[in-house]
Amino acid sequence: MWGRSVVLAAAVLASAPGPVASRAAGAVPITLGTPTPHLVVIVMENKGFREVVGSPAAPYLNDTLIPRSELFTDYHAVAHPSLPNYLTLTSGSTQGCGSDACSTRIRADNLFHQMDVAASPIDWRAYMGSMPSNCSATTGGAYYRWHNPPIYFHDLGPHGTASCATNDVPLSRLRSDLAAGTLPSFSWVSPNIYQDMHSPRPDGGACHSSSATRTEVCQGDRWLGANVPTILSDGGRDDVTLVVVFDEGSTVVGGGGRVMLTVTGPGLCVGCTVVGPSDHVDLLHAIEDRYGVPQLTP
Repeated sequence: MWGRSVVLAAAVLASAPGPVASRAAGAVPITLGTPTPHLVVIVMENKGFREVVGSPAAPYLNDTLIPRSELFTDYHAVAHPSLPNYLTLTSGSTQGCGSDACSTRIRADNLFHQMDVAASPIDWRAYMGSMPSNCSATTGGAYYRWHNPPIYFHDLGPHGTASCATNDVPLSRLRSDLAAGTLPSFSWVSPNIYQDMHSPRPDGGACHSSSATRTEVCQGDRWLGANVPTILSDGGRDDVTLVVVFDEGSTVVGGGGRVMLTVTGPGLCVGCTVVGPSDHVDLLHAIEDRYGVPQLTP
């Protein structure tokens, strides 16, 4: 399990020069390692740190992904429910939104718009689980629109850059982009509500158990296990940095609860933990720094 894997990584690192096995972040911002051609951010749903890290329902995360990543152990969501966190992750604040029913015409600058209008525009795509068509603002089935941040920003619509209509696409596009070698520089991935640990499948499925939380964690872990190796090009090229983060946890600590954040890629301390506090604004700043665009909030 995860704990043993990290101890083994720590032992190796302790005997060699370079990063220590556990470093305190404190005021140090989140870093994403050596820049790679592709950065992929996967946002999972509604599980606190202790519901996932160490859970027997998440063998892929705990036995495979975490040991090859940096794990942030004091990372927090900023609010409840989901949408304020998605807005913060992409625009630096909740934009006054306190529910999942806020306007889809928010007039605030955001990460996607920053990429559109950069001196050298940055190629981005948002992949949405079970979304029926590009840039859909209609919730239905396993697709929740409040898990899809690009649809909320006015400057991505027809009176702005119009990039939501072309760059906000169904998740099924991800596999074809990976196969064709057309993954953009920045990818945002929101799996559907059964794949992201939000809800148990109505038909039970292979993960069904007496615990709804364990069922949901298992479903999300299986989706990650089926998709992350392809994203990371396991056994092939080393050109992707992967971030896996949860939108909110099950408490109000830090505003929205303590949640898991892992960063995987070159130039990172493999199997290490980052113990200083951070939150969604810090992650946004790290992404902005990665692409050389201004920070939306101080």
